[in-house]
Amino acid sequence: MIDKKVRLIAVLGETAEQATMLLTKILRSAGFIVSTLNQEEHSCKDALMTASKICDFIILNASLLKEDILKDFNLETILVLCDAEEVNADFIEKFNNIVLPYSFSENLSIKEKNVLFYSINSNEADLIAKNINPQDDKTVFELLGTGVIGRVKLSKSSQLSVELVLAVSSTLVAMGVPLAVVLNVINQL
Repeated sequence: MIDKKVRLIAVLGETAEQATMLLTKILRSAGFIVSTLNQEEHSCKDALMTASKICDFIILNASLLKEDILKDFNLETILVLCDAEEVNADFIEKFNNIVLPYSFSENLSIKEKNVLFYSINSNEADLIAKNINPQDDKTVFELLGTGVIGRVKLSKSSQLSVELVLAVSSTLVAMGVPLAVVLNVINQL
């Protein structure tokens, strides 16, 4: 068992690769030691063992977690859904924290989990993108949540969607990274 509390971010969905790259860029810019895992390079369990000794954050595609290996590690875990159509409730049980689009709030019963919902459409979500204003070279919008507010200027050249930025921002805020740090990196892309 590892004494240090390492945070594992598992990303699931069609834009998981983009989300992983953005999460890694933001966390490294904030001074965290980050490892992204790819099961083809090592067995997932061996890679987790090595990374959990030296990293603050481990980021991986949630589809790599085929076996129930998380129970062997002292990790703070979070699952983030990015453009996912559905998610298995049993799979969710592996994680301490979950970040989901608000559209999942009605169809999913999650007990004893820290859940954060994000949305472009619903004011009921925990983090919301408001006043989305597409312009020629950028999209400008506000991120609003309980105790957080920030303005985003998302360059068109970054090829990132508002929803992906919202999912990544929600994940990092849930993991204790200040929104100001997140927005500083995003606004420079």
